[in-house]
Amino acid sequence: LTLTERNNQIDKLLYMVKSANKYLYISAGMRELDWIKNELLNIDKKIEIHIFSLSKIDDIFKQNFNVYSMDMDAKFIQNIDKLKDVWRIMVIKDEEELLICGGDSYLKGAGIYTKNKMMVRFAIEHFIHDVKLYNIEKNYKIVDDTHLKFQHKS
Repeated sequence: LTLTERNNQIDKLLYMVKSANKYLYISAGMRELDWIKNELLNIDKKIEIHIFSLSKIDDIFKQNFNVYSMDMDAKFIQNIDKLKDVWRIMVIKDEEELLICGGDSYLKGAGIYTKNKMMVRFAIEHFIHDVKLYNIEKNYKIVDDTHLKFQHKS
């Protein structure tokens, strides 16, 4: 299912948070987390919530959930002016549902919602990979510039 309207995307995000039974894996920046903040903070405590982000995450999330935040410094991000309006969020619910949304401008974007088991599994593996790299880099104080190898110049 493709969601192009921002309100529909946020409604689906809210539904996924409210209907979680086991866990949520969320990859997002602070702006996107603010869209679902109230629902996350009011979720049943038995539901595991893991949040991965390249950006700095507010302490309220760190106090309540498992947070893996790169606290990325703006100088590390190339072309910060081009990226200031870029947004994205990925939510995986209970190993059953996946919603990925994003866009190049704050008011535009698209989302894909699926229950396809292969797509959900692929997203889970992607999320776990991000957290694993985060933990390795943090624990061993590794600075890596691999991302630079994949930047294509126009």
